[in-house]
Amino acid sequence: MSNMPKPLVAKLLYTLFLGIGFLAVGTAYYFGFSQDRIFLYMSIFVFAASLFKGGLLLYKVKTNRFETVEGICIGFVSKPFSKFRGVKFIDDEGIEATVRLPKNHKFSIERKYRLYFSKQTSPLVGSEFIDTHLATDSFLGYEEIEGENIPKENC
Repeated sequence: MSNMPKPLVAKLLYTLFLGIGFLAVGTAYYFGFSQDRIFLYMSIFVFAASLFKGGLLLYKVKTNRFETVEGICIGFVSKPFSKFRGVKFIDDEGIEATVRLPKNHKFSIERKYRLYFSKQTSPLVGSEFIDTHLATDSFLGYEEIEGENIPKENC
Protein backbone atom coordinates (compact mmCIF):
# COMPACT_ATOMS: atom_id res chain seq x y z
CA MET A 1 0.00 0.00 0.00
CA SER A 2 3.03 2.29 0.20
CA ASN A 3 3.06 2.88 -3.58
CA MET A 4 -0.72 3.39 -3.74
CA PRO A 5 -1.79 6.95 -4.67
CA LYS A 6 -3.16 8.99 -1.75
CA PRO A 7 -6.68 9.50 -3.20
CA LEU A 8 -7.05 5.76 -3.72
CA VAL A 9 -5.81 5.01 -0.19
CA ALA A 10 -8.35 7.52 1.14
CA LYS A 11 -11.14 5.91 -0.90
CA LEU A 12 -10.15 2.44 0.31
CA LEU A 13 -10.05 3.51 3.96
CA TYR A 14 -13.32 5.42 3.66
CA THR A 15 -15.02 2.38 2.13
CA LEU A 16 -13.72 0.02 4.80
CA PHE A 17 -14.49 2.36 7.72
CA LEU A 18 -17.99 2.93 6.39
CA GLY A 19 -18.61 -0.82 6.34
CA ILE A 20 -17.14 -1.24 9.83
CA GLY A 21 -19.36 1.60 11.06
CA PHE A 22 -22.49 -0.02 9.64
CA LEU A 23 -21.53 -3.34 11.24
CA ALA A 24 -20.83 -1.69 14.61
CA VAL A 25 -24.15 0.19 14.63
CA GLY A 26 -26.10 -2.89 13.54
CA THR A 27 -24.44 -5.09 16.14
CA ALA A 28 -24.89 -2.53 18.94
CA TYR A 29 -28.53 -2.02 18.00
CA TYR A 30 -29.16 -5.76 17.91
CA PHE A 31 -27.51 -6.63 21.23
CA GLY A 32 -28.28 -3.39 23.04
CA PHE A 33 -31.83 -2.51 22.11
CA SER A 34 -34.20 -4.52 19.99
CA GLN A 35 -32.92 -7.92 18.85
CA ASP A 36 -33.85 -6.84 15.29
CA ARG A 37 -32.32 -9.52 13.08
CA ILE A 38 -33.22 -7.84 9.80
CA PHE A 39 -31.30 -4.70 10.74
CA LEU A 40 -28.35 -6.85 11.84
CA TYR A 41 -28.40 -8.81 8.56
CA MET A 42 -28.60 -5.59 6.55
CA SER A 43 -25.60 -4.15 8.39
CA ILE A 44 -23.66 -7.40 7.80
CA PHE A 45 -24.57 -7.20 4.11
CA VAL A 46 -23.35 -3.58 3.87
CA PHE A 47 -20.14 -4.56 5.68
CA ALA A 48 -19.58 -7.46 3.26
CA ALA A 49 -20.29 -5.21 0.28
CA SER A 50 -17.79 -2.64 1.52
CA LEU A 51 -15.18 -5.36 2.01
CA PHE A 52 -15.84 -6.55 -1.54
CA LYS A 53 -15.64 -3.03 -2.97
CA GLY A 54 -12.46 -2.29 -1.00
CA GLY A 55 -10.93 -5.59 -2.14
CA LEU A 56 -11.83 -4.80 -5.74
CA LEU A 57 -10.17 -1.38 -5.46
CA LEU A 58 -7.07 -2.95 -3.90
CA TYR A 59 -6.99 -5.55 -6.71
CA LYS A 60 -7.20 -2.79 -9.34
CA VAL A 61 -4.27 -0.98 -7.77
CA LYS A 62 -2.11 -4.09 -7.24
CA THR A 63 -2.67 -5.30 -10.83
CA ASN A 64 -2.31 -1.77 -12.24
CA ARG A 65 -5.83 -1.73 -13.68
CA PHE A 66 -6.27 1.99 -13.38
CA GLU A 67 -5.29 4.93 -15.53
CA THR A 68 -3.90 8.27 -14.52
CA VAL A 69 -4.76 11.45 -16.41
CA GLU A 70 -3.16 14.81 -15.66
CA GLY A 71 -4.43 18.15 -16.82
CA ILE A 72 -5.19 21.73 -15.95
CA CYS A 73 -8.82 22.64 -15.33
CA ILE A 74 -9.85 25.31 -17.82
CA GLY A 75 -13.62 25.42 -17.43
CA PHE A 76 -16.95 23.75 -16.75
CA VAL A 77 -19.95 22.63 -18.78
CA SER A 78 -23.12 22.25 -16.72
CA LYS A 79 -26.53 20.98 -17.66
CA PRO A 80 -29.49 22.01 -15.53
CA PHE A 81 -31.13 19.31 -13.40
CA SER A 82 -28.16 16.97 -13.77
CA LYS A 83 -26.03 15.37 -11.06
CA PHE A 84 -23.01 15.60 -13.36
CA ARG A 85 -21.04 18.40 -14.95
CA GLY A 86 -18.39 18.47 -17.59
CA VAL A 87 -14.98 19.54 -16.38
CA LYS A 88 -12.69 20.74 -19.17
CA PHE A 89 -9.02 19.86 -18.88
CA ILE A 90 -6.03 20.59 -21.06
CA ASP A 91 -2.96 18.35 -20.85
CA ASP A 92 0.73 19.15 -21.33
CA GLU A 93 0.51 18.55 -25.11
CA GLY A 94 -2.36 21.05 -25.43
CA ILE A 95 -5.08 18.43 -25.97
CA GLU A 96 -8.40 19.53 -24.50
CA ALA A 97 -10.86 17.01 -23.05
CA THR A 98 -14.10 17.20 -21.12
CA VAL A 99 -14.72 14.68 -18.35
CA ARG A 100 -18.21 14.20 -16.89
CA LEU A 101 -17.95 13.99 -13.11
CA PRO A 102 -20.41 14.30 -10.20
CA LYS A 103 -21.04 17.88 -9.14
CA ASN A 104 -19.90 17.21 -5.57
CA HIS A 105 -16.23 17.11 -6.67
CA LYS A 106 -14.69 20.57 -6.36
CA PHE A 107 -12.30 21.75 -9.04
CA SER A 108 -10.77 25.20 -9.49
CA ILE A 109 -9.95 26.76 -12.83
CA GLU A 110 -6.21 27.20 -13.53
CA ARG A 111 -5.23 24.36 -11.19
CA LYS A 112 -3.52 21.14 -12.27
CA TYR A 113 -5.10 17.83 -11.26
CA ARG A 114 -4.29 14.15 -11.50
CA LEU A 115 -7.38 12.00 -12.05
CA TYR A 116 -7.60 8.24 -11.51
CA PHE A 117 -9.92 6.01 -13.54
CA SER A 118 -10.50 2.27 -13.74
CA LYS A 119 -9.46 0.94 -17.10
CA GLN A 120 -12.59 0.84 -19.27
CA THR A 121 -13.73 -2.76 -19.64
CA SER A 122 -16.97 -2.14 -21.51
CA PRO A 123 -17.33 -0.14 -24.72
CA LEU A 124 -19.30 3.07 -24.80
CA VAL A 125 -22.90 2.53 -25.85
CA GLY A 126 -23.65 5.81 -27.59
CA SER A 127 -26.32 6.98 -25.18
CA GLU A 128 -25.11 10.05 -23.29
CA PHE A 129 -26.97 8.99 -20.13
CA ILE A 130 -25.56 5.43 -20.08
CA ASP A 131 -22.06 6.49 -21.14
CA THR A 132 -21.98 9.13 -18.38
CA HIS A 133 -22.88 6.56 -15.74
CA LEU A 134 -20.33 4.07 -17.06
CA ALA A 135 -17.62 6.75 -17.03
CA THR A 136 -18.64 7.96 -13.57
CA ASP A 137 -18.44 4.44 -12.17
CA SER A 138 -14.89 4.18 -13.47
CA PHE A 139 -13.83 7.43 -11.74
CA LEU A 140 -11.76 6.53 -8.67
CA GLY A 141 -10.54 9.89 -7.38
CA TYR A 142 -8.40 12.93 -7.99
CA GLU A 143 -5.72 15.07 -6.40
CA GLU A 144 -4.45 18.54 -7.00
CA ILE A 145 -0.85 18.77 -8.11
CA GLU A 146 0.66 21.60 -6.11
CA GLY A 147 2.83 24.22 -7.75
CA GLU A 148 1.95 23.36 -11.35
CA ASN A 149 -0.74 25.80 -12.39
CA ILE A 150 -1.31 27.95 -15.47
CA PRO A 151 0.46 31.31 -15.39
CA LYS A 152 -2.12 34.13 -15.38
CA GLU A 153 -0.95 35.53 -18.74
CA ASN A 154 -1.82 32.25 -20.55
CA CYS A 155 -5.50 32.23 -19.50
